[in-house]
Amino acid sequence: MFASRNLEIIKIKPFGSTKKHIHITLRDRDGNTQQVTKWNSEFQSIPLDRVDIAYHIQPDEYRGNNTVFLEYINHRESIPNTTQLDALTFQIEFEDHRYDPEQLRSLDEIIRRSNNIQIWFEGLKKPRSIETKDRTQLQKKEELIILTAPPSYKTLNKILETAQAKKVYFFGLRLNPDEMNSFLTNLGGLIKYCLNNKTTNISLNSLAAQLCYTEEIIILGLSWFNTNGNINTSYDSRGNININIASNPPKTELSIIEQKINNSLKETSAFRSYYLRVDPENLLIKDNIR
Repeated sequence: MFASRNLEIIKIKPFGSTKKHIHITLRDRDGNTQQVTKWNSEFQSIPLDRVDIAYHIQPDEYRGNNTVFLEYINHRESIPNTTQLDALTFQIEFEDHRYDPEQLRSLDEIIRRSNNIQIWFEGLKKPRSIETKDRTQLQKKEELIILTAPPSYKTLNKILETAQAKKVYFFGLRLNPDEMNSFLTNLGGLIKYCLNNKTTNISLNSLAAQLCYTEEIIILGLSWFNTNGNINTSYDSRGNININIASNPPKTELSIIEQKINNSLKETSAFRSYYLRVDPENLLIKDNIR
């Protein structure tokens, strides 16, 4: 068994007749690239920018080849040493409350003792009696509570950069599962609300914030409704979406969009799982956030 550390993921490509296997292309700090093969993969993506990979070196004699390939065993997030960590973090304090048995009680205690704090939360099921802000509403404040798992490292980075907090409290309140039916139902509800209230021009970033997803997934969801014949959408240069009711027959590429949505939701779910299990220091490493 071998291991290589601190590798950047360049590409993940499914292969085989059923697309159940993947090739993972990796690059080291010196720019060298290498491909690792994972059989019967349950994931199509890895929500980490840098990883440590364990692998076997296996003979490749397929179709007369006389060479070797790297067979995936396992991976983890790449953990910098202490010197790198000090150089790359946002240099802020943190408290970890992700596994408190009573998170809402811990939250109340923090709010009571702080007078310069804001709470980030996104999703349709907002906790009652708590003032929260989404990514479009955050301001610069001394302390920041992250109440649930963001959908991506990019979103987490934006939250931290906007708030400029000196202390961050990590919580792990659970959202609904990242499943296509639930996602499309919730997005469809927002679309219907906008149409009923004649709000046909809405910010893409605002839609993403309301559902706690990336803008890329929201675009895929809107494409699904567009392709399904429910709506017509268009985008302007400022990132606004114009939505109008339509009544068109579904198009054949609907299944392709559904597959893309499923893949994106799996990636989001994997990142949320990563957020809940990783050491908080790794959530604050600039090199991991793009």
